Amino acid sequence: MATAFLFISGTFLVLFIIPAALSLQCYDCSSPVQVSGGTSCSAGNVKKVTCPPIYDRCVTVKISMTPDVTVEMRNCSSSLVCDAQSNFNPCKMYKAQGKDCSIECCQGDLCNRVGPTEPPSKPSSAVLGPTLSLGALLFALLLPKIFGFN
Repeated sequence: MATAFLFISGTFLVLFIIPAALSLQCYDCSSPVQVSGGTSCSAGNVKKVTCPPIYDRCVTVKISMTPDVTVEMRNCSSSLVCDAQSNFNPCKMYKAQGKDCSIECCQGDLCNRVGPTEPPSKPSSAVLGPTLSLGALLFALLLPKIFGFN
C-alpha cells in the first residue's frame, strides 16, 4: 500500500510540479505594422507567458520594413532562432531582402522586458525550480510517515 502511494506521489511530482517549476517565462507581444515610428509592444500591451518546455530563450525581434514602418515581436524562443547563421533566424531572411532586422535573445525569466533593463525582482527559475522540486520531493517522502503508511 505504501509503495503504491509513493509511486502515485512520485508520478504526480514528475508530471506536474517539476516541469511547471522549471518553465521559462517571457514577455509576449506582436505588434501590427506601425506607421510613423513606434510599435504597439509598449509596456501596457505586453503580457507574460509561460513557455513550453522546448523553448529555452526569450526573444525580441524588430524588423524595419521601410523607414517609417516597423514590426516588433517578443516571445518565447529556441536557441536555434538566436544563431545568426541558422535557417531558423528570421533576420537572416529579412536582411537578405535588404531590410533592417535585429534579434535579441536572452535567458532567464522575463528577460525580454520593454524599457530599461532592471535586475529581476524575484528568483529566476534556475533557483526557484530546484527549490520547489526539493520541497515537493520532501513532502512526497514525508507524507506516508505523517499518515502512518510505513
